[in-house]
Amino acid sequence: MFAVETLSSVGIGRHILDALEATKYRIKGPRGAAKRLGVPPSTLYGKINRLGIKLS
Repeated sequence: MFAVETLSSVGIGRHILDALEATKYRIKGPRGAAKRLGVPPSTLYGKINRLGIKLS
């Protein structure tokens, strides 16, 4: 079961990175990654932190 969770995290992380790259790392606002992913900015920040994605 651990492997499934890891693969799921990788897929989610890739999806988040794709959205961040497409929005030039903007998270908030009408053209931000959160809007593109359909989640509140606070949720996206939490997922970014949990997955260890660096924004800088």
